Amino acid sequence: VNYMDSFPDRFNHPTKKALIQAIINTAPESNTDLENLLAEKRQISDLAKEVILSLKALLKESTILKEEQLKIFCKNYVELIESHIEIESQVLFSRARSELTDEQLHSFSDKLYFEEDHPLSNLVEERYKELSKILSHRLDEWEEAANELALAEFVSMGALFESIEPLSIGMAEISQIIKQYSYRLYMENFQCYKELLTKKQDSPKAYIQQPVDCLMASYKEYVKGLGEIGQVLQKTRDQVLEPYEARKPFYHSKKSKTAKH
Repeated sequence: VNYMDSFPDRFNHPTKKALIQAIINTAPESNTDLENLLAEKRQISDLAKEVILSLKALLKESTILKEEQLKIFCKNYVELIESHIEIESQVLFSRARSELTDEQLHSFSDKLYFEEDHPLSNLVEERYKELSKILSHRLDEWEEAANELALAEFVSMGALFESIEPLSIGMAEISQIIKQYSYRLYMENFQCYKELLTKKQDSPKAYIQQPVDCLMASYKEYVKGLGEIGQVLQKTRDQVLEPYEARKPFYHSKKSKTAKH
């Protein structure tokens, strides 16, 4: 925020202010919006100072009230900056082309080129040089972290693709087991009740005993089917986990390397 407030003032803002004033001088009555731009500079500077002071106060003592105050100052600052930039982009340059002569435009262009923003580490105070160093150092760390994350994601995707086949096969096997046992249970129960209804039983007790026997047989088949499904699930689980288990050394080595770094 301090950079946004003070750094451009040392380089391009003086030329920009002169450019705006030159346009206003050509027709003051029709350039009130540009006059507002010049007036807003003081507002922006005041808001920047409020943001900085509010942030320093929050760093000294963190309270909900100070957090909300900082949010409000930041919101006001950003909104004013955005509207300021929008007017500059949409109005300033088009009006400069229409109101100023080519000679004037070239003059301002030469000044801006000569006084353009320079890298933070070259022409500004020590605090900006230090900021530049910190940002450069952090950038290297972020790039390394991003590369490691991308590589880890790539490795994980490889493991995922390798696990798709056993997962698909396992699901197909389970589906086949369910179909087989469902059909078998249906046919056995169908035959049981068909015989019960079409044939005279030896005793009244048989009309009860036979459905009970069918039910118990169905239960045994059900348990047997669940057992086969469980075996397929265990086999599929092992096959799905195998690609990830094989890659564990990679993750551990990367983790220890990062911790050491």
